[in-house]
Amino acid sequence: TCNPGYTGASCATLVADAASSSGIPIVAIVLPLLAAPIVFVAIIVLIVRRHQQNRRRKDYHIFISYRVDADKDIAEALCNALQALEVEPGVPVRCFFDRQDIKDGTDWQDAFVRGLEHSCLFVPLVSEAAIAPIRAAVVGAPGKADNVLLEYELAAQLRKAGLLSIFPVLIGHRTIGSGSDGVARFNFETHGAHTFPDSPSKTSARRTILQTMSTIFAFQGVFLASAGPALTVCANPAQPSASVDLATRVVAALQEQAWAGRGPAQGVQGRRYWRDRAALRGQAAASRADSAGASRMSLLRPLIAADTGDREDSSV
Repeated sequence: TCNPGYTGASCATLVADAASSSGIPIVAIVLPLLAAPIVFVAIIVLIVRRHQQNRRRKDYHIFISYRVDADKDIAEALCNALQALEVEPGVPVRCFFDRQDIKDGTDWQDAFVRGLEHSCLFVPLVSEAAIAPIRAAVVGAPGKADNVLLEYELAAQLRKAGLLSIFPVLIGHRTIGSGSDGVARFNFETHGAHTFPDSPSKTSARRTILQTMSTIFAFQGVFLASAGPALTVCANPAQPSASVDLATRVVAALQEQAWAGRGPAQGVQGRRYWRDRAALRGQAAASRADSAGASRMSLLRPLIAADTGDREDSSV
């Protein structure tokens, strides 16, 4: 070990003399000293890269954001309808829905923040009743922080980082009766982004409420046409009577914006970062049409081959 009083040249000379007297090649001493900083930097880079990869990992296809007092029934119906569909053959849609994914005894705020960060598509149910309390969520106002606004703020940040896509469902005034739930068209004049205060909220000092709501409204979404007995959306604003299934439209948005894109310009790329790789490997062994036009699961082909005498096709 060199004394702190030695100069660089005298220290190098001391190391060389020690190596010479001990019979150890000087290269065997110098190389580890030179390699140590490089190894340290490489370890730091690997740790940072692993953290970034873990942050991009996806556990949920869709995060449903809603206000319990206003739209609990729509949120539950949408969650059930979505999870009955598939994002691709053999891969069922998985939603983060607080009533099914936040367990008793867990910190609910930490749970929904993790759920949001590890989702591909953010689907806020932006009803006139749901967003009305957000106007009073400015700093200094009485009352608690608004959790729906907090979800919007986090979603806007994740979208800016390229970690999340946003697909709002706009819900106007609801008319309940006669066995159905009609929904008026969302009124932008009275509930658009311009109606919110340009002031910081209780949950974000860097973004104003106006900025957050402008971000949510900036994304192309759908207008809910009916909330019961089936959830439908307006397929064409010029033809209010034309409607399509809401869950089907949301899955289409997931596929287009947040699932199978390739490259940084192709969206969230949820499939690439899906944590449950086994589910995707199972999909790779999904059904294909045989020469007779029937569909058979490749995982079952050995059993089929044994029963029919056919040879299994290993190319699947």
